[in-house]
Amino acid sequence: MRVLHIASSMPDDWGGIERYVATLSAAQVAMGVDVEVAAWPGSPLSQRLSVPQVAARVPRKFRWAGLPDYLRLFSSRRYDVVVPHFSPDYDVPLIAARMCGQCGVVVTRHLAVPLRPARARSLARLADGFIGVSQAAADSLVASGIDASRVLAVHGGCVPLVSRRDRSEVRREYGMDGFTVGFFGRLVEEKGIMTAAEAFRSLPGVHLHVFGDGPLLGELQSMPHIQVHGKIDQVADAMAAVDAVILPSLWAEAFSVALLEAMSLGKPIVASAVGGVPEAVSDRVEALLVPPGQPVAMAAAVRSLADNAELSASLGAAAREKFYASYTPAHMARRLTSAYADLSPKAPSFFRGRGGWG
Repeated sequence: MRVLHIASSMPDDWGGIERYVATLSAAQVAMGVDVEVAAWPGSPLSQRLSVPQVAARVPRKFRWAGLPDYLRLFSSRRYDVVVPHFSPDYDVPLIAARMCGQCGVVVTRHLAVPLRPARARSLARLADGFIGVSQAAADSLVASGIDASRVLAVHGGCVPLVSRRDRSEVRREYGMDGFTVGFFGRLVEEKGIMTAAEAFRSLPGVHLHVFGDGPLLGELQSMPHIQVHGKIDQVADAMAAVDAVILPSLWAEAFSVALLEAMSLGKPIVASAVGGVPEAVSDRVEALLVPPGQPVAMAAAVRSLADNAELSASLGAAAREKFYASYTPAHMARRLTSAYADLSPKAPSFFRGRGGWG
């Protein structure tokens, strides 16, 4: 199978979708798939890719200026499957693919929010199939008007985090004392960080450490009851050093990479029951799930972890076990390669139906 992943519209970002593409492409190559990635030259994604690249780019939203790159590409090469990953990448490459007779186009939806009806109709005409990175994301596509027979929900995965430093040393560096909870992510309203900050006002003796950057950084730094460290490079060391991880998202997380990373380290987790989160972890089995935007419920869940070492250990162990059973890069690559074949009639039949999509 020859696959082209398209992720060429974000020249500055290195977030969940970029990591998804880098992880998946490398894992597919390891299982024998012929993979290329269309990436913005010099971008963080391009610099981190370990597979062959195609120099193609589309500005951050629809621009005809990106069409020549893709017309040249699809005129000179043929793929069994073409997989656009970013919303701005959906249009121009899809139009170029259709103009050049390229089939097997499978759009990946990384958000669990519906498309505008006109947008959905346009994509339905241009793409052969659709993948949602969770059932929540797949359901949002169907709710937008995409035929359910053309949509599959396929869970992703991530590279497991491994801490390289002594835990006590890292805790001293960041001033971690007592039961410490870590937030790792963008400091924006939809990530629910302000809900978490409010919850910790009623948690004496339990400490919230915030790692990330964004427009709320200054406001959070002014709050004396939490500690804000900004963006860091060594996330694995910091996440391994905390006693628990909190994911207080307000919006429908499609399938959180931060959640999977915390699972890989065996961390007890408190998370909002939104989007694809309940698909990755079950309440009181691998995590404690709470309604979004409710600081009282969040505080109660954190307190139960702080006061019950046995519960914390049980949740963390179950989360780690589930990660290695389901969410490694190899699991991710097998699921998605099988799904691409099922959604792309031109793909080699060898890959169809191998390993399921869960």
